[in-house]
Amino acid sequence: MAITAGQKLGGSPYLQVEQNKSAAAWTIGDVLYTVSNAWVKAPTTATTSPFGIAADTRASGDAKGPVVMDGVVTVTAGATIGVGKYVQSDTTTAGRVMEWAGTLMNAIVGLYLGKPNQVDGKTVQTAAAAGEVIWIKLGTAGGTGVS
Repeated sequence: MAITAGQKLGGSPYLQVEQNKSAAAWTIGDVLYTVSNAWVKAPTTATTSPFGIAADTRASGDAKGPVVMDGVVTVTAGATIGVGKYVQSDTTTAGRVMEWAGTLMNAIVGLYLGKPNQVDGKTVQTAAAAGEVIWIKLGTAGGTGVS
């Protein structure tokens, strides 16, 4: 079975909550952030925490949607990401991640852990390329907050 964006790592704890969402649609696995007390797909402009990941697809006009706010989840890389690097929202494709630019700590979405077959503790992790589904650990110190 193929791993797709928006999946949670089996056997790993996570926090998923039904949250207010903006009027815009989102797709499972999209990176989200908050604007005016609602979650919205992270745009290609600089965004800051808190971040979450869409746990299911929601249409325009849906008032609420499930958001993973902590844990290990899959997202789609928007650019090359080095092994063990922090990720931020992508500046090219909304809802994806790229390697952290190293400027704002509160722009960090999470930590790149590896590709779908590289989180078994045995397989060597490699850099991710744009368009690949990857595993990340949300936050910098165990959650959506910033350490």
